[in-house]
Amino acid sequence: MLRPRKLALSIAAAALLLGCNFLTDLIGGAAPTEAPPAPPALPADTPVSLPEPTDTTELPFLPVETAVGLPTPFSTSGAPVSTADWPCYRNDSGFGFTVCYPPDATLTDIPPDMARIDLPVAPGTNLGEKWLDLVVLSGAAICPPAAYSSGDPFTTVTINGQEFLRDSGADAGAGSVWEWVGYSTAMGDTCVRLTFTLRSGNPMMYDPPIPEFDPAAETAVFEAILSTFSWWG
Repeated sequence: MLRPRKLALSIAAAALLLGCNFLTDLIGGAAPTEAPPAPPALPADTPVSLPEPTDTTELPFLPVETAVGLPTPFSTSGAPVSTADWPCYRNDSGFGFTVCYPPDATLTDIPPDMARIDLPVAPGTNLGEKWLDLVVLSGAAICPPAAYSSGDPFTTVTINGQEFLRDSGADAGAGSVWEWVGYSTAMGDTCVRLTFTLRSGNPMMYDPPIPEFDPAAETAVFEAILSTFSWWG
C-alpha cells in the first residue's frame, strides 16, 4: 500500500500529463488524419480503354478505279466506214437533227436537249473511256465557245457537206487526263455541240506499266459519227 506522500505525487504526475495533452490539442489542433493509401500502379503493358470518338464526320476520299473488260475498238483501218446499219439518235428540239453511232456504243438520252454516247476503246492500254456529249442550245443562232475551251481560235471543218466549228482542250488531275475536241453547228436558232472526250491514265501508275493508246485509231470514229449528222427540221 502506497504511503500518502507517494500517492499524492503519483496523482499529481498523472494530472500534469493530462494537462499537457490538453494544451497540445488546444494550441496545435487535432493531429492530421492519415492520407488514404495511393492506388496500386498498373503494369506498363496493361491496355487502357479509351472512349470512342464522337465525331463521325466522313473524310473525303478518292474514288478507286476498277479494271473492267473493254469491248473491241472501232477501227477504220484506213478503209471507208460503212454507217448504213448504225443506230441513230434523233432530237426534235428547235430545228431537228439526227446523228448515228456505232452499234457497240451505248446511248444515254437525257431529253430534251442533252445526250451521251459511250464509245468502245481498245483493251490493254491506258485509255479508260471515251464518249460523245450532245448539247442542244435553242434560241442560239451562233454557237458560243465552250466554257472550258483552251482559248485557241475556232477552225472550220467540213465533213460530208456539213460545216462545223472545231475547238479542243485538255485537263488533268488525280492521275487522269481528259482530252476533248468539240464540233458545233447551227441552223435557224438552234445550235448543236458535239464534244468527244477521252479519259486516260498515267501508264507508269500501273504495275507493270501498260502501253499508251493510239490517238489516231481511237479518234477515227469521231469523223465517221460526224459524217452521219444531218438537219431535217
